[in-house]
Amino acid sequence: MVTRVQDKFGIELTYQAAANCKRSDDQKLFGDVQDDASNLKDMFDKLKEASQDFLGDILKGEDNKLKAVIFATPIMKELAANFVDLFVIDTFSTNKFRMKSITLCGKNNNNETVIFAQGLMSQETTEIFSWILEKAKTYWEQESNFVLTDADPALISAVEKNFKDANLKLCGWHSETNFKHHLYGSKKSKWHEYFMAHLNFLRIRRYY
Repeated sequence: MVTRVQDKFGIELTYQAAANCKRSDDQKLFGDVQDDASNLKDMFDKLKEASQDFLGDILKGEDNKLKAVIFATPIMKELAANFVDLFVIDTFSTNKFRMKSITLCGKNNNNETVIFAQGLMSQETTEIFSWILEKAKTYWEQESNFVLTDADPALISAVEKNFKDANLKLCGWHSETNFKHHLYGSKKSKWHEYFMAHLNFLRIRRYY
């Protein structure tokens, strides 16, 4: 942003000045962080009044800052009742407050992706993952037999804590990516044959 402004207008602009301008514009367009959290809580309260099966919970820290959010609709609960025997957990790109978006999803009998719950996280820690999974498990009112994740140690620890009897599996895409990153190009080594065989296995058996 700083480079583009200087190139276009020839104005000297520091990074901090650009950051302050962006923060000011965000506040004018979207409001303060505290306003967003308060509005979200009000929205959850209204949705809970409209439907007892709506899930909407907020986790705050000791400093009263928003740490995590989880929400799910009655339709998501119904989908979970039928298909949550296997579900996938993954986090995605951040929002304007740099909170990670987390999705708990699976597949129905038509091989279509269905969502069981969603949320936001300020940090990817075992504590926050555990809070989200505990809320989801209570909401679904049932266990899962299989859980697919990436190799995040904090997430794996949270899954093992909340779904003790579930078979924890690493996502095929993440496994294949790690193999390529660490072993690709080692044609003359003893790992090459194993590497190629494992990739073929993943392509056949990959669920997602």
